Amino acid sequence: MKKDLAAKDSSLKDLCKKDPILSTWSEKELNALKSYSEILYKLLTLETKATYSISRLCDNNSLLYDSSNNKILESSDCHVERSETSKILESYPNGWVQGIGTQNSENLETKTTCHIDLERSEISKNLESKNHNPNLTQILESTDLTKNTESKNPAKEALSLYFHNISYNEFQTLQDLALDLKPWRKGPFCLYGAENNSQFYIDSEWQSNKKMKLILQALDTIGYNLKDKVVLDVGCNNGYYMFDLALRGVKHISGIDPIAIFFLQFYFIHKLTNISHCTFRLLGVQDVLQLNTKYDLILCLGVLYHRKEPLQTLKQLKSILAPNGILLLETLILQDKAATCLCPYPTYAKMPNVFYIFSPQALQNLSLHAGFKSCEILSYSYTDNTEQRSTDFIDKKSLGDYLTPTQTIEGYPPACRGIFVLS
Repeated sequence: MKKDLAAKDSSLKDLCKKDPILSTWSEKELNALKSYSEILYKLLTLETKATYSISRLCDNNSLLYDSSNNKILESSDCHVERSETSKILESYPNGWVQGIGTQNSENLETKTTCHIDLERSEISKNLESKNHNPNLTQILESTDLTKNTESKNPAKEALSLYFHNISYNEFQTLQDLALDLKPWRKGPFCLYGAENNSQFYIDSEWQSNKKMKLILQALDTIGYNLKDKVVLDVGCNNGYYMFDLALRGVKHISGIDPIAIFFLQFYFIHKLTNISHCTFRLLGVQDVLQLNTKYDLILCLGVLYHRKEPLQTLKQLKSILAPNGILLLETLILQDKAATCLCPYPTYAKMPNVFYIFSPQALQNLSLHAGFKSCEILSYSYTDNTEQRSTDFIDKKSLGDYLTPTQTIEGYPPACRGIFVLS
């Protein structure tokens, strides 16, 4: 028995050394995974790959990633009127139609505008030219998607992984792995198996697609072009935002988070998507200098109010910004025009690790102390139990259980989140 365990441990170490992500880690980072060695071994030896990864969050940024060829298929910003929509809906496999929304227009038969990845004929041409299984082209031409276009469909805006040739047993293995990786804080993710018309929805605690839309809108507001940028996501959790941004033309995106289970979730999705320019380090914000990289864009989302020394955190992040780089910061804020700060105790919405909640003016002052030249608020919104709530994938109560529209359970102001750009 001891020999078997030693052999498996040796095999695991060899697999880590050969892995493009884990081979860059320090001994300390690798040791943090020891209690998860069994599931790590399953992930390292997982050979299943998604055929395509689909992001469908923004009307003009619908994206599809060809996992087998490590290539982003060029997206189309075409707005398809209702006269063409029904034809296109009938031409896409489960999970491919992007951004169905409503728009008031007397000229549209059903007041619907559909934003798509590519014209069906162009996708078919791409598939045929790459010697894909011809059955996939048949799926493009025959699958009826109209039943999936209702806004109530929860998987409609999930980060979706589409598997063409996958057996029932292989798909079941993926489901079992996903369940072993609970709790899922960020998501949602959806796995589609074409072979058996299977669907598995990872209903995460956070409906992170809502925040992702706000992030993309914020970048659009300042006219920021993601193409060829080097990006860092601080406190990246399982990499949900990273996977979406990786499909939007960035040169490379890295994430850091010190929680081992979040890395394993990231690694699960990463293995399936095969997105090579997306990496992860098991580090905290205090370790950013170990990255030895300057970043064009740093995302710091939902982190600052958890930091005991927020000024030091901002200084550390500024130190790794490239010239003309920006920090996109999302954090809890006080709705107060004055430069004020709330220091909740012992908890805020039952979270014991919320230390400082700044007003916009106070945060601007703090950023100036950290060496930034400007700090501009781009948007704010209130978190409610439609965005963060308890699900079967976390097995406990969530923020939504401790909030009302007017206050937290402790009597503090409700959870209002602001998005700022610091430069």
